[in-house]
Amino acid sequence: QLRPHPLFHNLPSLQLTGFIIGLAGIILAIWGFLLLGLKRALCLNFYEKNVPKVQKSIYKYIHNPLDIGLWTALLGFALFTRSLYNLIIAAEFILVMIPHIWLENKPLL
Repeated sequence: QLRPHPLFHNLPSLQLTGFIIGLAGIILAIWGFLLLGLKRALCLNFYEKNVPKVQKSIYKYIHNPLDIGLWTALLGFALFTRSLYNLIIAAEFILVMIPHIWLENKPLL
């Protein structure tokens, strides 16, 4: 899993790009988590009435920075490790999480 795959290039720039993308994803996810707070980030008050929608800072531009940050971090990790296996796992995780995002956004509409 952590060994470079022969189909990936052995370019150090690819590994550096993966590191930067992964770090940006982690920062985005932490930023979104800090804006929401623990209770909302873990969906502990998902069905409570009159919970205001967060529309400040990064939430003006991205509705789910936690998920987008996690996806970006996964893709960055796959590039950093130069592992085709990790890239496939990241793509599968993103595809599985898309219905989760739709369900999460449905009450907000």
